[in-house]
Amino acid sequence: MKRFLVVILMMTVSLGVYSQTVVYYDPDGNLRRIVDISSEGNKLFGSIGLKFVVTADENSFNNALKQYNPEYFIMNSIIYQSKRKDLNLEISFIFLKNKNYTYTKKLVTFQEGLTAKDLRDKVLASSFKDVSDIVPIEARVLKVPKDLDALLAMKFKQADVAIVSESSIEIFRSISPFDSSLLKIIYTSREIFNPVFCYSVGKGSPSKAKEIERLLLSDTAKQFMSLLMFDSVSSDSKIISKMK
Repeated sequence: MKRFLVVILMMTVSLGVYSQTVVYYDPDGNLRRIVDISSEGNKLFGSIGLKFVVTADENSFNNALKQYNPEYFIMNSIIYQSKRKDLNLEISFIFLKNKNYTYTKKLVTFQEGLTAKDLRDKVLASSFKDVSDIVPIEARVLKVPKDLDALLAMKFKQADVAIVSESSIEIFRSISPFDSSLLKIIYTSREIFNPVFCYSVGKGSPSKAKEIERLLLSDTAKQFMSLLMFDSVSSDSKIISKMK
């Protein structure tokens, strides 16, 4: 009987029938590799019976909420702060890179002589609607799906400045070396927490979240973690408590 149940479970996973869902949403993430992230994520999470859904922008994230009613999330920490009450979220662990659990965003421009004090009548491209908690400046915000779009908006003169992560600048450098050489950093944000893994209380399971943490720390997850541009995760309560 036990062997029969194992066979049924294996068949269920192989046929793509999943009982629960993990949704990924990080505007600061490596969305240029969104297809690879989706493919690797589905292989990885599918191995433990979970569906993995990548969302590239706010609209697709909201659609995923309606379509899948997800139990688990990998999300940008700023998104987490804005959604935690509505979705009843609890953090399980945070992603790390070189043991660091925070990153910064840079205010960049192509314009000579422009400073962070000169932005009152300027257009700022951002993957977030509200940037007041990231950079204390006044500017007209042009909302874009992701950081790379913010840089492109500036390149094509739709914006004067952009607020982007360092990893996004690295990606921009790889696809547009000349333009990236002209970028000027005029402000560095406060420290921002890395993306977090969380579950919806009452729907997701803390024990399943712990299983996922172990999975992401295993060799099996190295390719997936590399695509996300992280190398480890941590459930250290001293770190997690800073976000509550």
